[in-house]
Amino acid sequence: MAPLEKNFLVGIKTLTEENELPLLSYYVTSNVYQFFTDCTTYTEAIAILYSLFIKKRNVIFARHCLSTRNQQTEETVSKYLHVLNQLSKDCDFTEVKAEEYRKEYIRDAFIRGLKCPRIRQRLLEKTSMTLDQAFEQAGTLESAKVHAASYMGNSFPVQSAAMKIDDFSEETLATDLKKASFVEMTCTHEPFVQL
Repeated sequence: MAPLEKNFLVGIKTLTEENELPLLSYYVTSNVYQFFTDCTTYTEAIAILYSLFIKKRNVIFARHCLSTRNQQTEETVSKYLHVLNQLSKDCDFTEVKAEEYRKEYIRDAFIRGLKCPRIRQRLLEKTSMTLDQAFEQAGTLESAKVHAASYMGNSFPVQSAAMKIDDFSEETLATDLKKASFVEMTCTHEPFVQL
């Protein structure tokens, strides 16, 4: 049971499973109640409320905030340490071996040091990832960026014409070929400049 649920349920002396859901319904606003009105158990309702209101923290960004936080002007050493302790709570630190910690630290430095802010932004869209996953996705995004740039450099206008199949005959084909040859000779092949 999460701390929020304990706070809600601790004051009730005669709490049973049957009255948990009605009790929850009594204490929330009608706007919130609409989210779990179809639930039949308290557990289902709490799961829906958690998914709506408790957002998963982005561990990578939380660690970035912790590692880059400096003492502010007029901030005492004790206040600064207190802020660092508060920031560390969002970092999801667990017991790890030295090798795993090393990889996490490299991952954080890798993301923080990327030159392209768009790639960094895309990596930070995930709430957590391994060093290998970050490297693979960054490489894919970098390749896509290069490929997209090559599309922009090779943009030439393409001209085409449609013709009904019923109109097709040897005469029209010969006439159309003559017209096409004339058009081809009069057109210049200057590079297309995109404005």
